[in-house]
Order: sequence, then structure tokens, then C-alpha cells
Amino acid sequence: METPNQAYLLRLSPSSRPAMAGALRTMARWIHTDLGALEPVDVGRLRAYAVQAFAPATARRYMAALRGVIRETWRSGAIDAEKRDRLLDFPAVTGRSAPVGRALTVAELRLLRIAARPRDRAILAAMTGAGLRRGEIAHLSYVKNVLSVLGKGNCARIIHLTGQAAADVEACPPPWDLGGGGVWAALKRLARRAGVAPFMPHDLRRTYASLALGAGVDLVTLQRAMGHASPVTTAAYDRRTDAQRGAAERVAGVLDAPEEGG
Repeated sequence: METPNQAYLLRLSPSSRPAMAGALRTMARWIHTDLGALEPVDVGRLRAYAVQAFAPATARRYMAALRGVIRETWRSGAIDAEKRDRLLDFPAVTGRSAPVGRALTVAELRLLRIAARPRDRAILAAMTGAGLRRGEIAHLSYVKNVLSVLGKGNCARIIHLTGQAAADVEACPPPWDLGGGGVWAALKRLARRAGVAPFMPHDLRRTYASLALGAGVDLVTLQRAMGHASPVTTAAYDRRTDAQRGAAERVAGVLDAPEEGG
């Protein structure tokens, strides 16, 4: 019989399971007990530990995993609805950290493409041309310039590739037999060969979002393409320092304008 932890993880997309499984293991170590046998005081302690240990976004992810296990414990019949509600009655984690990561420049992307072997060039094209998460690379199907992606929450989406990205993927189409860790290792090797400053796989997703917004793609369309539940999440991927600087300059132009008749 499945434990509440296992039942919760099975409800997630394959790309989401490793991070959430790690969160559950960490929380179990914090309180030295099975998460299916929690009391409200334990939940309060777990929330406090998460807030102290992590940035707000990571703490929210831990609390989302905890909520999932509590609901699965109730579905299994181990607790009643009253106890479920008491366990779920904890404050949301608020706050937001400064943006992490960066968007790669077009010049860096060109250097990476030149240095890449066909498979890595295709992965690079899919991640920058379609905004894929590294965990999604292992769960792709492909038919002539169209990627079918299984994202977080088992949400599927279709992405059309065009231009050089389409040509690079067509030259070496998926499956590429790489999990998330393999993708990261391949990109690290590629960055060293290309002489590009180190970057995280998720920086390619930030690059995709920044390029799309800079090209005039509206936020809602980009949200759907990236598989986000909210455009607020999509907006947080914008790393266009030139756009932010331009906004500041336009505001300064208004503030610094001479008064009429002055």
C-alpha cells in the first residue's frame, strides 16, 4: 500500500518529483517522524524551520509539499477532515528574494552553439527556443518542429519551433536519454568548451523569457508557452536590464523636465 508521501509524489509530473521528494526527506529529518503522523505543533515547527533555512520561494515549495502529504493522509483515511483542516491551518509564506540567475547574451548563445556537438546543440536549441525546464528534456515527444512537453503538475503543452532552433533539433531529435542531472552536466561541459561564463540550466529559461518579452511577446502568451500557472511567475523571469534601465531613464526624463514658464 502506498504511503501518503508516495501517493503525493505520484500525483506530480516526473520533472517535479525529485525536488519535492527531497523536500519531504528534509522535513522528515527535521522532526524525526513520518510526515503522515503529524500534529499541528509539528506543522508549525516545519514552517518555522523552512522560513529560517530558505528563501521565500523555496520555503513555499516545502510547504506545498507538506500540504500535499497532509491531503493524501486524509484521503487514505488515516485522519478525519477536522484534523486535516487543523494541520492545514498555517500561514502562507510571504516575501520575495532578489532575482537570481541571469539571461545569456546572444553572443554567448552563438559561442555555445558553435562549440556544441549535435545532441548538445539540439538541447540548447530546445531550452532557449522553447523555454524548457531541464527536467522536461527527458519527457519530450517530437514530430517535425513540434515539441510535446509534460511539465509541472502533469500539465502538457505544445511548442512550435522555428528558425535555427528548429533546424538544430531536427538534426538530432529527442529522445536524448538524459535526465535533469545529465542536462546540467552537459551544459557545464559545453560552457567550458565555449569559454562562456558558468550558468545554470534555468538561466536558459530566463533567457527565453527575456528574449520573448524584448521581442514584444505579450505576457499571457509567454505564460502559456512556459507552462506557468500565473503571469506573475512569468514576469519574474525577465532579466532585461536594458529595459529596466530604459524605464528609469523615461521616469527621470519626466521628473527632470523644466517647469513650464521656468
